[in-house]
Amino acid sequence: MVAPAACTLKGCSVLREQPVSSLPFGSSNFPRGRLRDRRETTQILPQFPLCLPTLVRAAHANNVGVYLKGAAGVPSRMQWLNSARRHFYFGCFSEVALLGVAAIVGFIFNYRMFQDLSWLPMDVFWGTLATLPLLMSFGWLLNSRVNFAAAIRRFFEHILRPLFANWSLLELAVISTLAGLCEEVLFRGAIQGGLTRLIGAPAALAIASIAFGLAHPISKQYIIAATVIGFLLGCLFLVRGNLLAPIVTHAVYDFCALTWFLRLHRSDPR
Repeated sequence: MVAPAACTLKGCSVLREQPVSSLPFGSSNFPRGRLRDRRETTQILPQFPLCLPTLVRAAHANNVGVYLKGAAGVPSRMQWLNSARRHFYFGCFSEVALLGVAAIVGFIFNYRMFQDLSWLPMDVFWGTLATLPLLMSFGWLLNSRVNFAAAIRRFFEHILRPLFANWSLLELAVISTLAGLCEEVLFRGAIQGGLTRLIGAPAALAIASIAFGLAHPISKQYIIAATVIGFLLGCLFLVRGNLLAPIVTHAVYDFCALTWFLRLHRSDPR
């Protein structure tokens, strides 16, 4: 079993006290035998915060000592997140916090956060329709043997499935809605909309799409996939002129993809 290569965080390491085979998120990068000092540790903590509680829980269950350079107590303090409900609250807080970032970026670019957001049923329709090609691509990703897809799929299996496995459909719907609203207000609204006035629509679209990809630093493959999705959402915003369309697309896609993967797709950690 190979853990996703991008599940690392600079400065974070794991001191093993058990054989590699005992780790639930095993990795071929771990040396065999026991680790004797800090220099022999392998970095495995993932780059996005929601994964931390999951790996801390897994580490605790397997007698693995986790330390963080300069902040040894962080993992133990993360134990309060050691439940599906607290994961959910933490995820909601993280998404809502993006609105604060959007407000700051909007202030810099002289762009009001919700100035391009209005309720139009036709944009709900187009936003929902735009999820179809994304879901078709997601279906390909779940079944393709191409290395690009397999790398992303391993991340889904090793990190996302343990993280979201115990979430209810209502919780998945809420986090998907918040992700659609808050991330689109930041990336398509404040960044793309704010930059459009300064450097033009094409350049603003490119920058916002790349920023969206870099905001998902799971792996190189995941960054590329997120950048492409960001580009499609940005194009939808340009065509419709209303943030509601990409918000609906983002939220519906996230909910359908999570439900599909967690409830319908057979686990395959390869």
